[in-house]
Amino acid sequence: MVAILLRIVNQHVHYTLSPFWFGVTTVSESLLVLLLVPSVYNFAHYTAYGVSLFMVSGVFNYMGQMLKSLALKYEEASVVTPFSYLQVLYLFVCDVVIFKYSFNSTDILGTIIISV
Repeated sequence: MVAILLRIVNQHVHYTLSPFWFGVTTVSESLLVLLLVPSVYNFAHYTAYGVSLFMVSGVFNYMGQMLKSLALKYEEASVVTPFSYLQVLYLFVCDVVIFKYSFNSTDILGTIIISV
């Protein structure tokens, strides 16, 4: 449904607005949770390196959302959406290759639930 709605919206507005509002909403909700329940976040263990990795991750996430919106603008949702579902498998491959992570049954069950 989100892919179809993005396709409809992208026909009338610029494709960068969707990821922009996604980011604004995420930051707003995070700040609201931080104000209401400050003990949820513990920033003491973050280093400058970790925060910079979070920032880089945010930039790549924004670029990915923007490219996904652009793809939905020019192509049918039925063609673009399967690539979104494959991102879970890409993350698994990256976890194994980069971080040498071994998966347990809960990880695999979660992947199946997300992918189906």
